[in-house]
Amino acid sequence: MHNASMRTTFTPAPDIADRVRDLAKKSKRSLNAVLNDLVRSALNGEAVKEAARPPYKVETFKLKLRPGLDPVKMSQILADLDVEDL
Repeated sequence: MHNASMRTTFTPAPDIADRVRDLAKKSKRSLNAVLNDLVRSALNGEAVKEAARPPYKVETFKLKLRPGLDPVKMSQILADLDVEDL
């Protein structure tokens, strides 16, 4: 069995080549290292997982007291409970 590494030629599209070069320059790593990491993360599905995740959204609503509840009386009851705890 022959276990030597195989040399492969890959010609990326110009926009991809520019982005990979920028990543390599910013991270101060070789093009090979950056390309290997990118391919590895894509094969592991990391890029797909990020793209498939929907944006987090918080839905708001107005908080209203039920009819018959007096907020002033509730505050007084809470204050009384605090005094009892001390």
